[in-house]
Amino acid sequence: MEFGWQDLVAIAIVLAAAGYLANLAGSAVRRGKSGSCGGGCAKCSTGTPQVVTIGGAAPRET
Repeated sequence: MEFGWQDLVAIAIVLAAAGYLANLAGSAVRRGKSGSCGGGCAKCSTGTPQVVTIGGAAPRET
């Protein structure tokens, strides 16, 4: 079976993508729950949320 340069480039891209996904999965496993909401970083609970209300649209004149 012959491999041309395009085959080698395609294989390298697929291996790089697989390595990237494995790295993401590994960091998610190592990180656990601390990287998501509820992890105690206090970014989500810095105060009460601002409530914005939008009034009704003005009636159109015909």
